Amino acid sequence: ANDAKKNVAGQVSLFNMEGVDLGTEDAAGKLPDVANFDDKMLLAMEKEVLSIYISGHPLTRYEGLWKKNITKRTVDLMMGEEGAVPNVADGATETIGGLISNVSLKQTKKGDTFAILTIEDLVGSIEVFVWPDIYRKYKEMLRTDQKIFVTGRVRLQDEQDASLTANNVCLFEDMPVKIYIKFNDIEAYEDNNKKLMSILNAGDEGKDSVIIYLENTKQQKVLRIKVIASDVLQHLQEAFGGDNVALID
Repeated sequence: ANDAKKNVAGQVSLFNMEGVDLGTEDAAGKLPDVANFDDKMLLAMEKEVLSIYISGHPLTRYEGLWKKNITKRTVDLMMGEEGAVPNVADGATETIGGLISNVSLKQTKKGDTFAILTIEDLVGSIEVFVWPDIYRKYKEMLRTDQKIFVTGRVRLQDEQDASLTANNVCLFEDMPVKIYIKFNDIEAYEDNNKKLMSILNAGDEGKDSVIIYLENTKQQKVLRIKVIASDVLQHLQEAFGGDNVALID
């Protein structure tokens, strides 16, 4: 409450700067043009300064992928109101997904490195312990702001949030997706093929599916390529119309 009052007080003092000369319109017009920050940088700055996101949570665009591939949300591993215990069983194997908001590296008595991660999803955050053998396997993935799925064993302690001991880690971007793109007929597809391939940057074969659907003949053509859905989806919708492009995680 005190912090909230301080924030409000700061806003009042900022907007009530009587007697402060902010300059003329001519002077303001000489200010340099500054490029807009991209979404990732803007979100990072908001979290750093405000400890909250105001432009939208960075996981929002991945919500479908997140829901499909988890067995528990972080809130299920957290203490509830009035001391309600976490909605998980001690020792159970569960999968969560989210953003790594903090990485703390520590060492065992033998000098082996392990990590304690803070994983944040759309509803909360929990700690994930990554012991030395698992850390060595996945350490390149374990960076702040990385989006990962973690499968591991639940650790319950009295009157505390549960935590997870990691056994397996997978990047969001490595999960297979299907992108449907609809064209009226084969001629429309062939006319747009060059533009489509330039957006998909289709050079590498992968586990993702881009499915071309021809409306008039109800035919489908499946392309097995590697794409990063979050990067291409908006470009595909802009090029071929939002109603003609669908993502299925």
